[in-house]
Amino acid sequence: VMYNPAYLRAMPELAGLIRPGIHHDDIARFILDNALIVPPEGRTARDVIDAIRDPVSGEDNNQAQDFIRHDGRWFLVRSIRTRAGYTLTMGSDITDMKMRERALASAKEAAELANRAKSEFLANMSHELRTPLNAVIGFSDIIQNGMFGAIGNPVYAEYARRIHEAGLHLLDIISDILDLSKIEAGELALEETAVDVWPLGEEALQMLSS
Repeated sequence: VMYNPAYLRAMPELAGLIRPGIHHDDIARFILDNALIVPPEGRTARDVIDAIRDPVSGEDNNQAQDFIRHDGRWFLVRSIRTRAGYTLTMGSDITDMKMRERALASAKEAAELANRAKSEFLANMSHELRTPLNAVIGFSDIIQNGMFGAIGNPVYAEYARRIHEAGLHLLDIISDILDLSKIEAGELALEETAVDVWPLGEEALQMLSS
């Protein structure tokens, strides 16, 4: 019945075809024959055109269809069935919005990959640190307990004790790093128990004063 210049700017290929009185099926056939639109995944171009032409009647008589033109531009088209029986079709160029959505999706995927790489690195590094750390903790424990004989100078025994405690502290930090990886993977199980804070305070003071 009528159209505006914006319609032909969106679909310039129809310039020699569109005119008042032409049937919708003729327009649809031209669009399909010339592959002017690419439908969303899981649908055909025919599905999109039919939905635009025949919106659902009643309260839900407002249907939105998005498609991409062969030149890469995206459009969102809504069709409304009027009370007089006509079909009003309105289209919007949503190319910029689609490009932003794709950029955000790509950024999200890159962030997720980086996060997984970080978690794998922390887990691998933590496991690698445990092997030499176990040697430090084990040998310092042997020295401070004098397993193979007394230590001549008591200062060395104190140093061995501090090495042992520092090693245990570092082991706790590594375990915390592994726990962070488990938290991100949703695999951490909490074990709640009573804790005596006095020894923790003494350890903290000793670490800070060393």
